[in-house]
Amino acid sequence: MHLPSADGTRIPYECRGTGPAVLLIEAHSAGLRDDLPDQLAEHFTVYHHRQRGSDGKRVGHCASEGEYDDIAALVEAAGGKAMAFGAAAGARIALEAAARGIPFTRLVLWEPPYTPDTRNTQSPTLINRREAGRSDGRMDAVVELFLTAGIGLSAEFVAQLKTAPFWEAAHSTDLAALLVDLAQLFKTLKRVEIPVLVVEALTTDWATAAVDAMVSALPDGQRLALPDRPHNPAAATITPAIVDFFRASSVFHHELHRAG
Repeated sequence: MHLPSADGTRIPYECRGTGPAVLLIEAHSAGLRDDLPDQLAEHFTVYHHRQRGSDGKRVGHCASEGEYDDIAALVEAAGGKAMAFGAAAGARIALEAAARGIPFTRLVLWEPPYTPDTRNTQSPTLINRREAGRSDGRMDAVVELFLTAGIGLSAEFVAQLKTAPFWEAAHSTDLAALLVDLAQLFKTLKRVEIPVLVVEALTTDWATAAVDAMVSALPDGQRLALPDRPHNPAAATITPAIVDFFRASSVFHHELHRAG
């Protein structure tokens, strides 16, 4: 199926299931992208669209103006309001969309790409090692160094990322600019007045600190820790948390009453 966005672009999307509308925004791993729509469709009407920039050319976490228009069009097609799930980069896009007034009623965010302190990624030692790698043309090593020594991802997870379509594009990107200082986002967070559940896997101390800061800044924020999950989890390991939070919505109970 397709629907027109504000600029006339036809946006391909899928819709499955019954019940209150849930929009999936940039489910970044194969497990989430392929399995989460079907699992959530057992409880909700799930809308999943192909986002602009999802061809691997966008490495950063910022959406274009057109992408927000696409999300607004999809919510309108869903009946004028929807709950939403965003993973990693999609979590940031979902938050910004809500702050812009797109009528979400609830958000679940999986490990948003924020950090309370960018100093580790900007340490002189790490910068010197990155520049030496660039000079020698060892861009794979540069990206790997940033992700492991800079932000604390495991070597095993980074090895998986090397097969992702954005890996080559990351060679020419200022990776340190991709992690957003949470202090820059506080004004955005204050504008998101709907219930928001921020879920993390307790993989790094800085990620936990960022989640805590986010929840404190959000007017109606909650946090949930799901330890022993990787950053790219299997859908089945986080679906129950998403379902429980969305089921608490008054919209869900209204739909149940109508169905009865």
